[in-house]
Amino acid sequence: MNSALIDYIASISWRDRDVAEVHSKLQPPFCYGRHRGPCPGNARQAGVLILLHGQGNNLSVTLTKRSADLHHHANQISFPGGGVEPGESWQMAAVRETHEEIGIAPDAISVVAALEPVFVYRSNNLMFPFVATLTDDSQGIPDDVEVDSIFLVKVNELKLGLHSNLAYSWKPVDVPGFQVKEGVIWGATAMVLSQLLSILEDFTG
Repeated sequence: MNSALIDYIASISWRDRDVAEVHSKLQPPFCYGRHRGPCPGNARQAGVLILLHGQGNNLSVTLTKRSADLHHHANQISFPGGGVEPGESWQMAAVRETHEEIGIAPDAISVVAALEPVFVYRSNNLMFPFVATLTDDSQGIPDDVEVDSIFLVKVNELKLGLHSNLAYSWKPVDVPGFQVKEGVIWGATAMVLSQLLSILEDFTG
């Protein structure tokens, strides 16, 4: 991993950026009215990891396809991560859940920086994303219950477009997202990826 890029990501201050504008490009169309604005006080806290691999044009990110049997966001593409437990920070939860979901040992994870959180309207989750790299060549192993598969996506192959998707079980809608061979990346995962892409576009090192 390019050390200059790592230093740049670590130095980013979102006070200097309009994160709402960055997110809006990937915000699903049903995020309106009561779904917009500050998240409620009872929102579940969660942490996720954006695991980066490679460098230059070969920069990739780790994603998972969630199990079809999960109550929330079944079959969807997401980052590894999950809910914050008592006594944990968001970062601690992101690292622990990544270990539980895809088998990467905590001591193999080096957290670089935190990105801005995203409120996940449908499941009432406030999601805190952390950019991280691996300190070794650890390979993920999907948890049989939560994760259907693990895969890498090259960052320079992510192309924004409108895609038909079953955003809700009773109403098909077109949502903005990224098409990959494993499916469509949309919703909160796509919104977080838009933050990462915004940073990488500005990096000139």
